[in-house]
Amino acid sequence: MNALDKTMCQQVRIRLVCFFFQLSLSADLAVTILQPGSNFVTNNQVLHLQAEIFSTEPSLLIVSVNTPSGIQSLEQVNHSIQAIEVDLSQPLKIKSLLIQPVIQSHDSLGPRTVSVSFSEDGQAYSSPLVLFAPATLEPDLRRVLVDLPSQVMTRYIRLEMVEGWQKDRIAIRSFELLNDQDQIVQANLKRLSVLLNTSSQGISIVDKQRISSAILNLNLMLRNGENRITVSARQTNDIVKKKYGVPFESEPTVSREEMVQLYYLAELNPSASLDGHFTLSDGAKAEIHFSSEALGPRVKKLQFSPIPVAEISRLTYLNNPRIVEETAPVIAYRFEALRQQPLIAVATSQLPYQPASLAVDGVRVSPSTWMSRLTPLPISLTIDLAQKQPVGKLIVYSSIVDGKSFGPKSCSIHLSDDNIKFARLMTFDNFDKRKTIIDFPTRPQAQFVRIEVTESQQVNNVQIDEIEFFDPSDAPITTFSSEEHLILHRPAQLELSYDSNDLILANITRAENLRLFTWEASSKEWQIVGGIVDPIAQTVRIQLNYIATFAIFEAVNFDLGFAWSFNPFSPDGDGIADTTRLMLDASNSNPYDNRRQSAKLVVEIFDIRNKIIRTLIDHSIVDTEAISIEWDGKDLSGSTVDIGVYIYHIKLGAFQDSGIIAVGR
Repeated sequence: MNALDKTMCQQVRIRLVCFFFQLSLSADLAVTILQPGSNFVTNNQVLHLQAEIFSTEPSLLIVSVNTPSGIQSLEQVNHSIQAIEVDLSQPLKIKSLLIQPVIQSHDSLGPRTVSVSFSEDGQAYSSPLVLFAPATLEPDLRRVLVDLPSQVMTRYIRLEMVEGWQKDRIAIRSFELLNDQDQIVQANLKRLSVLLNTSSQGISIVDKQRISSAILNLNLMLRNGENRITVSARQTNDIVKKKYGVPFESEPTVSREEMVQLYYLAELNPSASLDGHFTLSDGAKAEIHFSSEALGPRVKKLQFSPIPVAEISRLTYLNNPRIVEETAPVIAYRFEALRQQPLIAVATSQLPYQPASLAVDGVRVSPSTWMSRLTPLPISLTIDLAQKQPVGKLIVYSSIVDGKSFGPKSCSIHLSDDNIKFARLMTFDNFDKRKTIIDFPTRPQAQFVRIEVTESQQVNNVQIDEIEFFDPSDAPITTFSSEEHLILHRPAQLELSYDSNDLILANITRAENLRLFTWEASSKEWQIVGGIVDPIAQTVRIQLNYIATFAIFEAVNFDLGFAWSFNPFSPDGDGIADTTRLMLDASNSNPYDNRRQSAKLVVEIFDIRNKIIRTLIDHSIVDTEAISIEWDGKDLSGSTVDIGVYIYHIKLGAFQDSGIIAVGR
């Protein structure tokens, strides 16, 4: 059976499983989450959700998804929005709704009539109020203002779109509230409902019924910790009449749902590792396993996302002698390490060697402390959060010397988008001796936060070790520098998976020859890395000491064995052979003491006088037969080595090898 036949059979099996699922429930509706999988750990806060909804006949469906920490962009939702549910985090008195519609060709895609209901617990909602939403924006607010008949004390709000200004679609950019103090309140999106229209896709071979389906695509934001995401679909008797006032909660004739669960790590802190290791996945086709010591202390995130293979230029691999002609990449992934950077802060008073920046550098203990001069209060500290974003709370760590707190006693907090015009948010006078949590009830959006200390624990003397900011989901607000290529302190195991459809699209005929390649931006070419392919599990795996952009290609059949990618190489920064990679493919000859098991790997570089120059890998355990180790031409101190001849020494289990590696111009 060829790859095409296998793929067709696989697709038929999927349809049959879905259909039998429907039959088992005696219904005509089913939900299947295509992506992500379930029960994995990720460092990516944005999760791409794709689900398929099946029905036995074309239907207009209401599809709902709970959103752990909101959605990446309401504006980019390409389905007609039917309803949203939001959480204010605590009960607040609300007087108005604020809706920012999407404008398309000068026409508002926002709702014309809305139905709003309220709840204290997120379960039992009040009877809905049907309200008119104008098409024009309030000049001062730049949003559509919908006043409530009377102020309401509530925590949860459900907004349903009864009718839109345009017939085909309702789309909004944001939904906010106005409290009794005329402050704009940012709410956490709890659930999103959209309208999907299933269309005819094929005929079931079970009972000859026509199977219809629709695809849901959303980018969700995850909350730090465990996340459970449920996709539900339902049909209603009067869904068309809904436009004319039939309530959204009309009794459904059919409803189905499916759930996935996963764990989101906001930061890769060693304390969050399992036995000193992390295993991260995107829930689709990439998984990486590495030591908590691999990334270094300030690298807090390792994110990776698929690259659509259609976006990879054919010119980048057309004449590559290592890639089989007339084939294309099977899958591709971009990896990115995010190194934490300190926030920027300025103060109206500071000692010369204790500047305001030390209060936001990520270090909670002295001597990384902002200290003011002995100056009459008030003293202000302004922090730049790098971009406008919602802020849920901040934590102040006051400095303690000889048992005395030198922190604030009372302050006022002001916010700004441009660092020029500030608006007072609140006053606060309940500081603890060491650690103080200040919650922002309205979850405001701002780039600049100014803390004006009006009274201090010690007279005219303020000392703060650290101030930390958090978004409404309790994820830390930090800034990062991005590195798309990073040499690791310890090797990681990377595994990429593929399916039969990927092979067909790439015109692959020999899956056993699939290998991993990495993108060299300087030379604009794909270079072979190696890897061990498992055609049964449909995976390619490798152990390596760097992260970069990777793709799977069908490699020209040759014995890779043991080799350096460039020898000599020239780490002079000109973009040509700046690094070299040791590639070891032991799929044919086994260096693991003649057994298929883990072994310790040592890779060292010496000069001709046998002085150690760099230890690339130091007794790390490897458990694959394909290894790729990169050397950037730097020594132990991080300086580029001199031009000349060097000696490499490799030990992998009982296998040892030494040779010459040359550094040229």
